[in-house]
Amino acid sequence: MMKLYRQRLFSDLDSSVVLQYLGRLSGFISRAKSLHWGARGKDIHEYLDGLWKELYEFQDTIAEGFMGIGGQFTAQEVPYIPADEKINPQAFIREVEEKTLEFYNLLPADDPRYKGLSGETESFIQTIEKYKYLFGLCNENKEERNFSEKSKIKPDKKDWTALGLGAAGIVGGSMLKNKGEDLGQVKLVKEANIGALKAKRGTLKLLQKASRDEMKAATDKEVYKKAADKFDKLGESIEKKTKEIAESEKLAKKLGKKSRKYTKAGKAILVTSMAAPIVYSTIRAGKKQKENK
Repeated sequence: MMKLYRQRLFSDLDSSVVLQYLGRLSGFISRAKSLHWGARGKDIHEYLDGLWKELYEFQDTIAEGFMGIGGQFTAQEVPYIPADEKINPQAFIREVEEKTLEFYNLLPADDPRYKGLSGETESFIQTIEKYKYLFGLCNENKEERNFSEKSKIKPDKKDWTALGLGAAGIVGGSMLKNKGEDLGQVKLVKEANIGALKAKRGTLKLLQKASRDEMKAATDKEVYKKAADKFDKLGESIEKKTKEIAESEKLAKKLGKKSRKYTKAGKAILVTSMAAPIVYSTIRAGKKQKENK
């Protein structure tokens, strides 16, 4: 009964559940990188880097998928929740599994909108199981894979701040990129509308030509007058359609510029938010390692 009650709350767009989990994923991303820096064995070093990439891509999938259901949210709405202090990857991967299963159990099973998120989460749980196995293999030589407090490079407040800002930038960049893509779709609709207007104008021109021919062939004043009135009215309609087409083309051009602007800015922020904090923290980690020696 408790689970069904939570599901009903979530299906009513209780976004805090997703925002909290996104915040945890930000903490997991940072923790995976710090363990990666502190690894002494080549295999565990590479496995942790692989897990970091899986976490990053999964967080982006969950954020964008939920925004498609519940609407966009700002980067400030996503809390940063650091992972528990663990001294080895095995304990860390168990924490990732525990929090991911909690999130999965809160997804509404009876709401078709969340089937995609459920499927992505199930795939990520399988990825966790794979890394549990790989990390377990790294226990065979304990001396080579020693994760003691002495060998571990601990990120400090500046590292956490840089990585937290990077995670916020990733969300913000995704929102800008999505906005640019949405404007691009609106532009395509507008261009289709322009095509329809041009087709109608072409039809009016054919009708106007027919009325002109009718005027030339007329032998009666009344017939001529009716054909002339029809010719003039069609001319007004053609002029109106021409103005509509010009205005629509101008708007489509503006939408295209905005679309490219937002998409380009979003991609730039995404790349910078992903790379800059990692480069910054890696350089600082190298300095700390030299100081420890």
